[in-house]
Parts: sequence; structure tokens; C-alpha cells
Amino acid sequence: MRGVTRKKIAIIGNSGMGKSTILRLTGADLTIADMDCAFPCKESSPYRNALEWMIDETPGQAILAVSVHREMLKRIADAKRCGLDGDYFSKILFVHLWNSDPEKHRQFLEKAVIERKVPKTSRHVEYVLKLREEVYGVCKIFANLTIDMAVTEMNEAAEIVKGLRDTELK
Repeated sequence: MRGVTRKKIAIIGNSGMGKSTILRLTGADLTIADMDCAFPCKESSPYRNALEWMIDETPGQAILAVSVHREMLKRIADAKRCGLDGDYFSKILFVHLWNSDPEKHRQFLEKAVIERKVPKTSRHVEYVLKLREEVYGVCKIFANLTIDMAVTEMNEAAEIVKGLRDTELK
């Protein structure tokens, strides 16, 4: 990635992949570096607001966790694919956390359903799994790097991200 002056590493991916855990393991301040603390969780922010937040509103934080808002992620992917906002995209290295093990997806969903006391129906489970696949598909479009959490321990993933911070950011 020579010749590019990156300023931030943005961790993207579905809920439960370990974005916040990696922030903690790399010493980030979650109150600044976690997008869920900056934007309302219930609504999808405009993609440009998200890019501006990443570059301009996270002082002292090199590693960020991006919220899982499908529409925002789709707009980011579209903008990057169309060559829009290149000044922002050139400053951000997107690291996608993904889990290739479909059983892990189902286990995450089962746990979330139990914790939220949501009635568990097979139709609901299939719907949420479909949404998770959609987020995966969108993230892989604009990710610079993907880490498969099915074969990577959390501490190892954090070390990969720290290594990127030390070599890619200026």
C-alpha cells in the first residue's frame, strides 16, 4: 500500500465478530473509537457522515469499529466502487471481520435471541441469517483485508490489526 497515507483502520463486519473486543485489545478508547457511541444505533447514518466521523471526529484513535447499518454500509460500498469521496477512502484501511463457519452464525443468533427474549422461530432465524449474509456481501466489496475469525483467535486478530496500525498508518 505504498504511496498512500492512511490515517485510520476501520473494522467492519457483522455483530458479534469481535470489533469492540479488538478495540479493547488494541488500547482504543471505546467512547471515541466505537461508531455505536457516536451515532444512534437504531438508524442508519448517511455514509458521508460515517466517513467524516472516521477521519475528523476520532482524535487520537487509529483503530475504529464501524456500526452494522446495512444501508450505510451499502452506500459506502457504492461510493467506493464508483470512485466517490476518494480523499476519504484513501485515508481509511477497511478490515473486515468475518466467520466462515455457518454454525457459528447460527450459534450467535441463538444466543442473541435468548438474551433479548425474542420468540425464536425458524422463520426469524432464517431472516436474520439472510441479513447477516447480506452484510457480509456488502463488507467484502470494500474491505481492504478480511480476517476469518473461524480460524483466527481474537488475540491474533488484534495483533494483525496492531501490525497494520504500525506499518500502514502515518
